[in-house]
Amino acid sequence: MAVASRLLSLARLKRGETIVDLGCGDGRLLTLAAQEFGAARGIGYEMDAQLAEKARALTEEVGNVHIFNEDLANAAPALEQADVVTLYLSVSGNALVYPLLTRHLKSTARVVSYVWDMPVAPTRTVLMPGSGAPLHLFEHADLVKGTRVGAE
Repeated sequence: MAVASRLLSLARLKRGETIVDLGCGDGRLLTLAAQEFGAARGIGYEMDAQLAEKARALTEEVGNVHIFNEDLANAAPALEQADVVTLYLSVSGNALVYPLLTRHLKSTARVVSYVWDMPVAPTRTVLMPGSGAPLHLFEHADLVKGTRVGAE
């Protein structure tokens, strides 16, 4: 939960905003976003059916949280509504979702990724106290026009 809280703080999640968690696992981050940060709406995508059911059960009493047991490729409609997107996928997972983010996010959206990089350089990286794990923030403009990682 400390990582989830730090990610949401880095993303500057504000009361009333919509958060989309791609690879939402058991829904803890969405629950925290609603209860502690005041997110008005949470949307989670989880491919593992058992985890999606756990997420539905955990978020049932939270309010306006919707969990989809679907492939992230189907997340475009949710991404168009997102103020904040959270990721804890992998380098290859982030690379796969990157084109969706650049095409479907609104210009004010922020993306945070725990540990894993994107194909472009982050706007900002902070280290998790204790573990030193990187938390990456990507502003929409930097996702779209960012410097490709490894580019010369």
